[in-house]
Amino acid sequence: MQKLKTKIWVSALLKRVEIGGSFSAILKKGDADAGVCLIKVCDHEGNCTLYKQIRNIMGEIAWLPKGPLKECVIDEDLEKRVRQDPDLWVVEIIDKKRYHYLTEPIEK
Repeated sequence: MQKLKTKIWVSALLKRVEIGGSFSAILKKGDADAGVCLIKVCDHEGNCTLYKQIRNIMGEIAWLPKGPLKECVIDEDLEKRVRQDPDLWVVEIIDKKRYHYLTEPIEK
């Protein structure tokens, strides 16, 4: 199966979040074809969870969460990661229950 380009995958995620009634934004654009994505999911009280894409033992995409933590802690971590990887994408989702939309299938 061919992997979606990152910018297409991000666009689909943003649209899915919008359909779900939440807010999302690209905080940093990385490599359009193969940049790694970090997803910052916040509630309305300033609590956030950061999701990093990994591969599980079967080679399938999975999402490793960090948090929930205060937004300032997540932002410090993101600043370090962005300095280390200029191809990195950062997407923020704001949802009152911190729902991430990451496990829903995105069709080509």
